Amino acid sequence: KIVTETAEEMLKRKVTAGEINYSLGGVRLSNVVILNSMNPADSALIKIGRLGLRFDLFSIITKKFEIKHLQIDDMDLVLSYDGTVWNLESLLNDLKSEHIRQSKEGKKKKGAKDTSTIRTIGFDSAAITLEKAPAAMQFLRGKYLFNGIVDISDPDSVFVRTFTVVLPENRGELESSEIRVFPLSRDFAVTGDVQLNNASMEWLYRRGDLDLPYMIVTGKINGMSVTSSELAGNFIGTSRLKNKAALNLTTGFKARFSPFLLAMTEPQVKTGSSSVHLKYLTVGKGIYPKFSADSIDGRLEEIGAVIPSFPARLFGHAKGNLDSEDLIFTGKLAVNDLGYDRDRKLLSGVSGTFAFSRNSFRAENLPVKILSNDAVISIAAPTDLLKELAVNVKIDTLDFSSAEKNSAEATAAAENGKENRTEPASAVIPTLPLQIRGAIDVGRIRKNGYEIKNVEASYNYSGGKIDIPRCRFN
Repeated sequence: KIVTETAEEMLKRKVTAGEINYSLGGVRLSNVVILNSMNPADSALIKIGRLGLRFDLFSIITKKFEIKHLQIDDMDLVLSYDGTVWNLESLLNDLKSEHIRQSKEGKKKKGAKDTSTIRTIGFDSAAITLEKAPAAMQFLRGKYLFNGIVDISDPDSVFVRTFTVVLPENRGELESSEIRVFPLSRDFAVTGDVQLNNASMEWLYRRGDLDLPYMIVTGKINGMSVTSSELAGNFIGTSRLKNKAALNLTTGFKARFSPFLLAMTEPQVKTGSSSVHLKYLTVGKGIYPKFSADSIDGRLEEIGAVIPSFPARLFGHAKGNLDSEDLIFTGKLAVNDLGYDRDRKLLSGVSGTFAFSRNSFRAENLPVKILSNDAVISIAAPTDLLKELAVNVKIDTLDFSSAEKNSAEATAAAENGKENRTEPASAVIPTLPLQIRGAIDVGRIRKNGYEIKNVEASYNYSGGKIDIPRCRFN
């Protein structure tokens, strides 16, 4: 009884226990229940399978247990917020106030011993369910599994040491040697270094209405800082992408929760045989991605998973630099064997150097392949490549038999699940230009044994429709 009474005095809450076993320097209790108040009819705050109390042997003689450490195994806690304070925070505040009270009383007596109550609490197999939370933290609700040591001896904060946390809904695991937690209901903040193990990012993207390909993250966040409104730090580690490829990433970052905004500083990325270094990358809800890539070297299929706004299905090798803000591109890229839709071979074999200046560029007499047929194209975007393009095409022979074969093979590959393309790095990607115009000059067109010669035509594409104002052939 003296144990439960001492616990009630410290916790200021009703405490009941099943079996109580004494040993030198400690007490072991089972089936412990701590209520939300001293009222026996109140609801349970914490249910504990096994509870160990460590104290000074001398305190047994004085019949006053000076508990230095609690060990809690198989705990079940429902964490809730009443609009002003968390129930667990209220419990910890009461423990702290008791510690401070006894410290002050001890100092009043010359030579008195500091009779501090609980300094540290160890947890093993603790289940913490976040049920009621402030609006800004609703997305964190769920059941967390916790192992570690909580140090409440500091009057201004709580230290959590040597801990692991298993996140809800298979979101992964966190671990750290030490983090510092400041009051939950007043200027909430968490600081420290944290290791992420197979941490899922998809739930965070859902909150921000984003569709980024960085799905599973493993690595370390150094200098982490968490508040009720943002998460920041320096990350080094790996990410598994939607297409199962691995990406190595080193970056500083700041993630704002509402509205969601992710800002990365100096991200350095390697995936497959490709590497990208960016000065910055910013993505968020309702905005176009912003980035400045000062070094790009690799395959476009891989780079497309790193730099937002890269159209899907581009392939080939690129090297150079590229900036984008509000879908306005500036930079210089040297490309080799660039194409679009590798399976159907709609366009392939493009090589050369392209300079972009606020979405304007020009490239003349480029040898390419269209539907596996040799061709020469000239492209110009005098004002904005996302609004207006002039594309002139010259082909000696356009044989549709190879195009039909490519299309059949691509369809079969898709049906058999053989396609493994990298998704674009953002749901916000550039659409086709609003208007494409130009001229087509084909020496002969062959299809199903028929042949048309000397085809000359002009065309305008706009709003999903193609207009051919002029066409002649033999």
